[in-house]
Amino acid sequence: MRLQGRLQWLPFAIENFGRNFVANSNNA
Repeated sequence: MRLQGRLQWLPFAIENFGRNFVANSNNA
């Protein structure tokens, strides 16, 4: 099953999205 691998990838995606969101907010 790939569910566990997906669960390990999800926090990284959220952190990356959060950093991009903050960077875009600061640039704006």
